[in-house]
Amino acid sequence: KLTDTTKFKIIASSITDTNIKARALLDLSNRFYDVGNSKQALLYAKDAFNLTNQERLKEEANIATLLCIAELGDLDLLANKLKNQVFSLRFKLHKIYFEALLKEASGSGKEAERDFVYLANANAYFEDGIIASALYHQVVKKDNFKAYAILAEAIQTNKSSVKLWKAYYQICKQLEYDQYAEN
Repeated sequence: KLTDTTKFKIIASSITDTNIKARALLDLSNRFYDVGNSKQALLYAKDAFNLTNQERLKEEANIATLLCIAELGDLDLLANKLKNQVFSLRFKLHKIYFEALLKEASGSGKEAERDFVYLANANAYFEDGIIASALYHQVVKKDNFKAYAILAEAIQTNKSSVKLWKAYYQICKQLEYDQYAEN
C-alpha cells in the first residue's frame, strides 16, 4: 500500500547498498507519481538522486524530479533545472515534453504546437506527453475533438494506462460521449 510508507522506511533503513536503496526510493517515487501524488514523489526522487552514485540511476531520478516539477506546474523551477541539462537519447521525449511546456508558457505558440503534435504521435506509452498534447489541443487550440482523438488512439495501444483512461474519461464527459466514458 502506498499509504504505508512506515514499513518502507523500516525496510529501506536496513538496506546498506546505497544504489539499491536509491532504486527502492525511485520505485516508490514512481508509484506516488503514477497515482497523482507528485509532491510525495518529488521528495523520494530527490532522495534517490542524492543517494546514488550510478550515472544511469542518477539520470532516472533526475527525470522523475523534472516530471514531478512539471506536474506540479512550477515552470520557473523547471526552466531553471533544464539550464545546461543534457538528456540521453532514451529521454528524448521527456526533453521535448519539458520544452513544449515551457514554449507554450512563454508564448512560443508555433514551436509549442509542433512539439505537442510530435508528442501526440511519438509513443503511446509516454503518458505525460500524450496527455499534455491532448490538453494543449483542448485548452489552447479549443479543439476538444482533436484532444479526444489523441487520447482514443493512445489507449488503443496502451490499454493498461490508468492515467490515459482518466484523461479519456474526462474528455468523453466533456463531449457528452457518455457511452464511451462508461466503457
